[in-house]
Order: sequence, then structure tokens, then C-alpha cells
Amino acid sequence: DRADSSSLLEQGEAQARAFGGHRIGTIEVPTTRLDTILDIAALAHPILLKVDVQGGEMGVFEGCDFLDEIDFIYVELSFVELYVGQPLFEDVNLYLSKRGFRIVGVFNQITTDACGPTQVDVLFQTVKMRR
Repeated sequence: DRADSSSLLEQGEAQARAFGGHRIGTIEVPTTRLDTILDIAALAHPILLKVDVQGGEMGVFEGCDFLDEIDFIYVELSFVELYVGQPLFEDVNLYLSKRGFRIVGVFNQITTDACGPTQVDVLFQTVKMRR
């Protein structure tokens, strides 16, 4: 019942506790790999990938064979499981650090009474040097 909380994943208990959102229905939506719809070679550097997919972050990254061509990733991450099976902050940080990225900024942290630190926007930068 919240337009800003739609997800491909099932809502977790923390979502209702933290934000009061409740499931009101489901719809089927098509999905596709990012690397099939974007020609990375056609983009000028620096390249910023913004990801705000309500728990589907790993699906985006794993569906992007050109992740190593990205210079910056700006992603909304959760500290608590708002959606069943979603990766948490530490999961995504570990994955991206193994792929050659490091945190260079943390923004817009949301803290809720029910969950404490709940969500944050994180800016990652590739550790590779670009010209």
C-alpha cells in the first residue's frame, strides 16, 4: 500500500514495523538483464549506475556483465530485512568490494523507531584508475 515500497520480493516483517507498509496485491512484471538493454560502450566515462530496487540489488549486479566498466554505483541499501531474502548492507558491500569497488560516500540514512538504522544510500567507486 506504499508506492515507494514495491518489490519483486515478498515484504518482510520489518517493512511493516518500520514503515507501516502492507501488501495489497501482486502483479507480474517483465524483467531483463541490464547488459541486454544497455550498450556500455556507447557511454562516456565517468559512468554512474543508480540502483534503487527494493531488495533486488544482487540481481541487478549479477545481471550486468559490464559491471567492471562502471565508475560509480549509487545504491539504496538496508540494514534490516525489509524484503524476504534481500541482501543487506554488508552483503552488497562485500560483493562490490570483491568486484573492485569501495565506499566513498554514505547519504540519507533512515533510522526508524522499530528497527534503528534501517536504510542508507551508498556511493561506491571503482578502485581502478581511469583517464
